[in-house]
Amino acid sequence: MSWRSLQEAQKQLIRLSGERQWYSMERDNTIKYSFVLIAIIVFLWAIYHARAFLVPLSFAALLAMLMVPISNALERWGFRRTWSSLTSTLIIITVAAGVVFLLSSRASSFADELPRLMEQVTQHYQKLRRTVQNQWGIELPAQDDLLADESSGASSDDDSPTKEPEARSGGSAAGTARPRSPTNSEASPGNFSSSEGGTTVSGSWFSSIMSTLTNLFTGTLTILGDMLLTLVYVFTLLFYRDKFQEFLWRLTPDAEHSRVACILDHMSRVARQYLWGRLLLIIVLALFYGLGFLVIGLQNALFLAVFASLFSIIPYIGPVIGIALPILVALVSQNSLMLLLWVLAVFAVAQFIESYILEPLVVGAEVNVNPFFTIVAVVAGSLLWGISGLILAIPIVGIIRVIFDNFDSLQPYGYLIGQQETSHGWKKVMEKIQNRFGRPCL
Repeated sequence: MSWRSLQEAQKQLIRLSGERQWYSMERDNTIKYSFVLIAIIVFLWAIYHARAFLVPLSFAALLAMLMVPISNALERWGFRRTWSSLTSTLIIITVAAGVVFLLSSRASSFADELPRLMEQVTQHYQKLRRTVQNQWGIELPAQDDLLADESSGASSDDDSPTKEPEARSGGSAAGTARPRSPTNSEASPGNFSSSEGGTTVSGSWFSSIMSTLTNLFTGTLTILGDMLLTLVYVFTLLFYRDKFQEFLWRLTPDAEHSRVACILDHMSRVARQYLWGRLLLIIVLALFYGLGFLVIGLQNALFLAVFASLFSIIPYIGPVIGIALPILVALVSQNSLMLLLWVLAVFAVAQFIESYILEPLVVGAEVNVNPFFTIVAVVAGSLLWGISGLILAIPIVGIIRVIFDNFDSLQPYGYLIGQQETSHGWKKVMEKIQNRFGRPCL
């Protein structure tokens, strides 16, 4: 065999070895990514089904981080750990009770106006029906039939086997209307006016009322139980916080203790600044909305202001939901287009002040999650944990970003979640000053 043939055979072996190594790496990567995907699916499945346990615990962890400085200050003033933890928990109860009292006291006047508001909604609805009748020639019974068909089609999903053919006239749209479907009051088997099956009718109404009362009672007990459990968690987390820290010390080498302490402090600061900032933001927005609604003459201005400001705890989506009720009141109760425009103007000014002045000053740059992942987190949180997920999503993602930023292998994910620094002027200077105290732990 010639020397050239040996060289060709050696090159062939090297090429085959490289291809085998490449296929082996591809197979390993495929297995690794498959395991990662399976782990994510299992994790999401677990936190969804464990939400009854995780939601109170998550709220308690965030509230405990919020109250740690107050508890430390009380202990420096001579309080024992038990009393400092109990006092911090009582502060949370007092603030929550104050919010509930404020809402309930203002909601009572709004509840008195609610029947009149519903009557005006009905009047506007009837006016809209008459407009449809005059403009498009669709008679009122025909409109009722269309609405009934849409409702029955949505509920039964078109699973009825046969349908009678509908007679339609070839001329005007106001031609021969179909026979009117019996209304609920005429054909419902649960109506008291029916002469047949009186015992069954009465029993169905009674069972419906009892079912509603049972669900209301069960829901109330569940909410109260979750609140009580959250407060117990808060107290125990504050009371045993040194034990949890010692547990982390025992898990990590001595050389990493300062780094772990820095990460824990950064995580606590993210949660604390976000929650305190949001609370202060709600108070400022409530004052601004209240003043604006009073000036423009909107009815129930204080209740609507508190209602609209509370939804600001949900980024991007919350303010739009919160302003919906004031818009409805302006449209229906006072029937004024100019008042509606003034409500929208107050909302626009409030959102400008919140986004460009209050948000950087009050909440700061600690959470630092870009808008895309903020919306993703809010939507995912609502799907997994409902309303609680809407509130918890942003601080949890902010804490996850802190963990990503402080580990080299995870820093690309922290960069992906984080917000790029595109600020200018005084806002950029202020964020630099705030970020001075929030850099990754080295």
